This record gives sequence, C-alpha cells and structure tokens, in this order.
Amino acid sequence: MKNETLAIHIPVASLGCFGKEGNPRGIADNYFENRQYDSALYNYERSYPLLPRQTIKSYCRIIKAANELGDSIKAAQYGEMLSDFMLDRVTQSGNKTRMVMMYENLKTEKMKARQKSIVCNIMVVMAIMVLIVVADSVLIEKRRRRHRNEMETQEKVKALLEEEIVSAKKDSRHKEEKIRSLEIELKKALSNPDFQKLPFDKKLETLYAMPISKRVCLVKEANVKAGAAYPELVLSENQMTTLVNAVDAVFPKFSVRILEQYPRLKRIDVVYCCMYVLGITDVQAAALTGKTHQAVWTRSLKLHEIFANDSNLQLVLHDFLKSW
Repeated sequence: MKNETLAIHIPVASLGCFGKEGNPRGIADNYFENRQYDSALYNYERSYPLLPRQTIKSYCRIIKAANELGDSIKAAQYGEMLSDFMLDRVTQSGNKTRMVMMYENLKTEKMKARQKSIVCNIMVVMAIMVLIVVADSVLIEKRRRRHRNEMETQEKVKALLEEEIVSAKKDSRHKEEKIRSLEIELKKALSNPDFQKLPFDKKLETLYAMPISKRVCLVKEANVKAGAAYPELVLSENQMTTLVNAVDAVFPKFSVRILEQYPRLKRIDVVYCCMYVLGITDVQAAALTGKTHQAVWTRSLKLHEIFANDSNLQLVLHDFLKSW
C-alpha cells in the first residue's frame, strides 16, 4: 500500500512543481498556515514533493492535520509512512557511508597495489642492474684473463724467437767463420803456383767447393719446373758478380777471355756461362736469375750460335777451360 501511494502521488508532484499557486503542495501549505486542516490534508495527499526534506515536512503536516481533524487512521498511516521513509533515509545513509568506506578501501587497495607494483618494478630494475653489473664483471674478468694469457703467450713466443734468433746468429757466425776459413784456404790454394798445374777435374772440384758455388747448386735439390717462380732461389747482383769472380779465381781471366774471344756476348751471358760450367740447366738458370724459362732457353740458343757449336754448353765451356 505504501509503495502504491508513492507511485500515485509522485507523478502528480512532477506535474505541479513550478510556481506555488499551481502546485497542490503550495496550496496545501497555505491552507495549513491558515489552519484549514481539511483543505490542507486534501492538497497534501494530492502532491508529494521530490526533495527528501520537503517529503518529511509534508508527512509531519499531514499527521498533524489528521490529528487535528481526529482522523487517527490516516495519522497512523502517514506516521508509518514517515517511519518507513526515515528508515529508508537511514538505510540509504548507511549504504552511502558503506559505499564511501568501500570506495576509500578501494582507493587504499589501489594505492597499496600501485606502491607494491612500484616496489616490484624497482626491485626488478635493481635485480637487472645487479645482473648487468655481475655480467660485466664476469666479462671483464674473462677479458682480463684472456689478455693475461695472450700477454704470457706473447712473452713465451718472444722468448722463443729470441732464442731462435740467438741460435741462428750463432749458426750464421759459425757458417761465416767456416766460409771465411774455406775462402782463406782457397785463396792459399789458388795463390799457390802449383795450383794451375793441377788437372782440370781437380780445379773443377775446387770451384764446386767454393761457397758461392754451393749456393748456386742448391737449385739442383729444389726440383724446379719451367713456368714457376722461385724467389727464394734468385741470386742478387752481388752474388752473380761473386760467381763470376769465383770462376775467374779458379780459371784465371775466364770472363775476360771469353768476352775477348766472343765480343757478341753480354754480361748476363757470362753469368749463364759460369752457371753452365757448374752443370746448371736452362730451367735451373731461369730460377736463379728470376727470368722465364723461355727467355733463358732463347739466350742459350743464341750462345750455341755465337759459339758455333750445337753440343751441350757445359761440355763446350769445359773444352774452352781445358784449352786455356
């Protein structure tokens, strides 16, 4: 019944809410102030205000008007409605308070969650930073150890190279001393007047025993091939000159005599002739001079033409040396 009454009277209030004269509640207030309780009660029942404080005021005046008119039933009815309305107000206030508390709790929980998230993020960032620092430390330590190992290896290699250099110097010094002693012996042998009286084979053995001859004859052990380069075997200009001087020492004035007898020869031809005396082939001569096999072979054909002899050049030159 209470809800039905509210449902009936609230739309009426919405129709007459503008102006005091057109509003039944305003008319009821006028009647109530003039102590015309029956007319006031009639108009109050037709209109209920929308604002809670106006509703309470209207209920109180209806109850008073009903009591003044002796209508206890209506006074009890609206008293119950007032009680229910006030109870609803209290309930709404409690709900509002609970909602406010829930909202505050929600805000507090959100704040705590945010703070917890911030703390977690800070801890994660700190953990990452610690991990990075540890990783950098490990990498630095590994690099330091690697650098130390490399330095130790370099020191070992350096020490080994220094030992090899010292050993090589000793060997070189020993070889130089041996070569010097051989050269002295050769000079003594060559300066001996009886040396020129030796047979050709003995003189040739003496030539083979000379250091420059041994250097030249290394090409025989290299198994050289035509068309290939052997820079480690190429003779320098000084070595070529030394070779010519060695042949001249064993066979006096060989280079001068061959140039006088065959003026068409070139200086390199004399070097080739000295090599041919030692049994060097065209391929080996190309490796010793750094020239192509084709160039050396072409020059050897020229030598055959100059000497007017198609025989082996080594034999031709040996015949020259034997006759001189």
